[in-house]
Amino acid sequence: IEGNWGGYQNRYGVIHLANARAQTALQVKQFGIGVRYSALFMDRKSGFLSTNAGKAETIPGAAVKQVVNNNLAAPIHEITPTMTWHFKGHNMKLVADLPIYLNAPLWYDRIGTGIGQPLGAYAFPDPTSTTQNSLLATPGNSTARRTVVQGRMMFQFMF
Repeated sequence: IEGNWGGYQNRYGVIHLANARAQTALQVKQFGIGVRYSALFMDRKSGFLSTNAGKAETIPGAAVKQVVNNNLAAPIHEITPTMTWHFKGHNMKLVADLPIYLNAPLWYDRIGTGIGQPLGAYAFPDPTSTTQNSLLATPGNSTARRTVVQGRMMFQFMF
């Protein structure tokens, strides 16, 4: 069981976040199963720049007026079941897990496609391949809260 609280302060203001995590696992011979629950609680002032409709304001350093979207303030929950298979002693293992993000912000990136179909959708907890330029500067980008399920598998070895 773990809990954290932190903050960030600069000339634009102060924000805080808190998170909590609990996990357990059981190993029998070379097989293991486990589960992790975690929650992220971001400050109500947390947000990101967006091109969604709304009251645009000039943000220092931004080339164009942007809308501050505070869709990050609601808690994000994660439940991750996992299975592990150790072979060659404990020097090699195969790990499969299934993170399930509940109420996670999902970004729809429409760069290069106009306002039509999104180029990609990226979950806030795992924003693989997102870039600041595409998320912040392209008209038509949007965000929504969704349940996101990701299956992953990893091979790991020690030498």
